[in-house]
Amino acid sequence: MTSISTFQKSFIYVQSAQGLENVLRLTQAICQVVGSLQDSPASAKPWGTAVQKIGLSRRFFRFFGYVPALNRAVSVLTDRDESLSGVGFVLPLAEASRSGFMGLYLLLESLTILDAMDVYVSTSAKKLLTESFKFWFYGLVSSFICIIWQLAFYPSAVPKKAVVNEAVQEAMNEKLSDDGSKPEQPQKLTSRPIQSREMLMSDLVAVSCDILIPGSRLGWIPVNDFTVGSFSIVSSLVYGKRRWISVQRSAAANAVAHL
Repeated sequence: MTSISTFQKSFIYVQSAQGLENVLRLTQAICQVVGSLQDSPASAKPWGTAVQKIGLSRRFFRFFGYVPALNRAVSVLTDRDESLSGVGFVLPLAEASRSGFMGLYLLLESLTILDAMDVYVSTSAKKLLTESFKFWFYGLVSSFICIIWQLAFYPSAVPKKAVVNEAVQEAMNEKLSDDGSKPEQPQKLTSRPIQSREMLMSDLVAVSCDILIPGSRLGWIPVNDFTVGSFSIVSSLVYGKRRWISVQRSAAANAVAHL
């Protein structure tokens, strides 16, 4: 397969929804940091406006995010999620809480979108948004519990995963057969395995950074805009690395499928 340049990979990344959202997230955090460093309200106003407008644009990317989140919570509570079988009750309960709280956060936030756009100004929008931040905070706390519990009690609960993407593997297996049918024993692409612990540690860093956003908005964590923006940059880079890999794998799978 022909290798592509970093510029082409970057273009592929920003063309994807998750890549573009992460770029906007990083830009918003940078604007927040720069705005907090201004020496006058007048000079800080443009940066504050940028933070607000970028934040509004990002909300459309997660507008229906409450659907899979709440569905995940129901699946865990009804024992339909096999990935959490045989790990006791604390981890499934924490995971259900995380998904449920995040789903409620996204649901309440979506109800205020018209007010945020100044299309339909509602007196209850501010209260709904405040309640949504509470659920966001609870969801991040639940995520923190999930991560710590897995690191402490289930360090090997999730086996090592191969770096190769399933879509790429399937597409390559289809190409291996000359007559158009899949081989009886498809070849397996192998690469260096990644420890699940690494993923958990990166999640721990991101959650620890992100909890400052709702915490500061609610007044529960006394930090300034510079601190919130700085930690948001860190979490954006953590998420960005993971999303970059995901987008490039999907692009590689599509390229293989069209060979």
